[in-house]
Amino acid sequence: MSTVKGRFAIFGTGQDHRSHTPEHGVCLSSFLVIKKGEDVLLGKVGDAEVWKEKWCLPWIEERWKGKWVLPASHLLMGEHPNEAAKRIMRDMLGESTLTPTFLKVLSFMGENGHWDVCFAYGADIDHDIPKPSWFSELSFLNVKDVESSSFGRGHDEILKDLNGS
Repeated sequence: MSTVKGRFAIFGTGQDHRSHTPEHGVCLSSFLVIKKGEDVLLGKVGDAEVWKEKWCLPWIEERWKGKWVLPASHLLMGEHPNEAAKRIMRDMLGESTLTPTFLKVLSFMGENGHWDVCFAYGADIDHDIPKPSWFSELSFLNVKDVESSSFGRGHDEILKDLNGS
């Protein structure tokens, strides 16, 4: 992780000389880790336009097309991560009866200086979730059986961190 000595993650229009925005931006996102037994719900991006507009992921086709991803979305301006997790559960997956539970905050700094702050939420489920049209695939998979290169950027890192491996 790259850091700049004397700089703090304080953003806005304040006069504090320590404030700055990382050159390649900051993303605040909520991720869902939904388990059915030992398997985790993973999907592949289908309709990129929906992902761009509805889930706030404007570069989806370049980075994640054909890759396995956790259900996730950037936070809307002013949205609490808990509310984002509920929105993902309800709007992305059509699940209105499950309430995701906060697991952990994860933070990753990419080689290009982009900073991801990820709020991970979990839920256990005993049934399948019908595939919405914005996914080309949606399945419960054992993540040990999925190659790391088959994940969208950072999604396997979240699962590894949560599993302690």
